[in-house]
Parts: sequence; C-alpha cells; structure tokens
Amino acid sequence: MRAVILAAGKGTRINTGSITVPKPLYAVGRKALIEHVILNLKSAGILNFVVIVGFMSEHIKDYLKDGSELGVHITYVYNPDFHRELGVSALAARKVITDENFILTMADHVIDPEIIKGLIKRMDATDKCILCVDKKIDHVNDIDSATKVLEVDNFINNLGWSIKEYNCIDCGLFGLTPKIFKALEKAQNLGRYTLSDGVLELVSDKEFIVMDIEDKIWTGVNTRSDLIICEELIEKMGWRRDGK
Repeated sequence: MRAVILAAGKGTRINTGSITVPKPLYAVGRKALIEHVILNLKSAGILNFVVIVGFMSEHIKDYLKDGSELGVHITYVYNPDFHRELGVSALAARKVITDENFILTMADHVIDPEIIKGLIKRMDATDKCILCVDKKIDHVNDIDSATKVLEVDNFINNLGWSIKEYNCIDCGLFGLTPKIFKALEKAQNLGRYTLSDGVLELVSDKEFIVMDIEDKIWTGVNTRSDLIICEELIEKMGWRRDGK
C-alpha cells in the first residue's frame, strides 16, 4: 500500500517572518516536520510514498531525495496550482495512483503510528473510504482551524471547518479508494476545490465512514507555536524517530 502526502501549499500562517521556508521542512526537534510524518507511516509498515509538491518544491525534493536515506521510496508529483485548496493537490495524485487503495495524509499532521496501523486493518475489512476522527474535541489544539465532522451511525453526515453541528474532528488521515478522484473532479468542475468538497460528493452515497482514534494522539501544525506542541507530543508519546 502507498501513502500520499500533501506537501504543496505555501504555509501562509507559519511563514509570517522575513525568511520563507516550505512548511514541511520546519524543524520539529532534530527532524523536519515531513520526516516525522514519513517515519510514523513507515513504523506502521508503509514504505512507498507519493509526495505532492508545489511551493518551493525543489527544497523538499533536495531534502528528502528518493527517500532511501529514510529507508523508503518516494515518487514526486508537482501541482502547479499549489495556491489552490487541498483538493487540487489530492487530485494530482491520480497521475500515479489509478486503481489501488491508498492512505492520504498531510505533511503537517503528526499521527501516532498505532492509529495508522488501525486504519490499514480497517481498510482491509471494507470497500468504503475512511476518515480518522478524534472525538476528544476538548483536547484538540486550535479548534477554530480544525475541520469539524458530524458522524451519524459511523458514516460522515457533514464536514467542514465552519459547520455548526459536529461531534468529532478530522485528523487529516484518510484511507481512500479510487472513487475519491471522480468525486474531487466532479467538485472541482463545479468550482469547489477543498478536500472536504470531494469527500462530501461521496457522503450522500454512504461511501465514507469514520474511524475513531479513541485514546490515541495526533496533532496538526498551523503556526510556529504549534511546532512546540508537536515536539512535546513526540517526546511524550515516544514515537519512533528512526522509523525502526
């Protein structure tokens, strides 16, 4: 199974100073943010990656190279429309992923490998798309920026960062089937470019279920202060930095 990592955006909330750095390359401890993402996925058994790049793409490619230094293999896909929403980057993965199921995550979300292992197991048992969600809403950092999810009977009923009724939070980790590409394309043909827009195209057909991460931990990084929170969680949880 392959994992797609979305790493194309400009990171406008974190790049607020005079020095601009690709968000995935911001340091968390002694490693880049995207390194932690890759190594946690590797710890869960994923060795093949598709990294969607755009803004300052050569810096990311120069840093990660072909992935061999991390014990993985990386294929890069360039998204020239990286200034658009995440759905455009997700659809770009169709250039190399055609008829296989895959994991999709963000370059700025660090997730406990045990969550990823649980997702892989769940993917083997269903033909639905899966979104990992956190029902521990009070523990979510920066709730205002989080994508909210309304789950009903284990299916996504609605999602978006501005919805008023919700009972869990999107963790930024998906188990997807190729159906997502048709859904994203349909949404974008209608002028809707977010990843959530593509997900919503499948919601009405009962094609998207949720997986509660229960007591497990994850975090997203939007600002420089979030980098400190991310590093503290990595130290607290003892997540494997070497990927072994």
